[in-house]
Amino acid sequence: DQRTVGCGGASNQSCREQAMEGSKFGVGLYVITQQTRNVDENVLGQINEFVVMGLGDRGDREIIMGSAKQDLSKMEIEIQTLDQGEAILSTIGIPFPVSTRIHEYETYIAMLNAIRKKDVREGLDTGFS
Repeated sequence: DQRTVGCGGASNQSCREQAMEGSKFGVGLYVITQQTRNVDENVLGQINEFVVMGLGDRGDREIIMGSAKQDLSKMEIEIQTLDQGEAILSTIGIPFPVSTRIHEYETYIAMLNAIRKKDVREGLDTGFS
């Protein structure tokens, strides 16, 4: 199910105001979409942290590149070709955008649990000399 925020109407005015005024009250906003053209530009302007996943549409990439706090223009081809689980992080907390891989939590935990854990007693003498 998809809900598009910022396409007009009275209910979307509320979302727009929350995006613009919410930080005063400790309220954060997450926008998850593959169609950034459907998100109100005032809402996009309030976002400080972007987790950019693969965007095939040039217009959507341009909107993200124009809204991000860092220059993503040199990463346009990478944004277009990101694979499942890959993303580019852009936030005011780091000086440049960072490519990353996001693991599915359950798969990652299963992988960690499958790694043989070394017994702490391994390699120690068991007797006194």
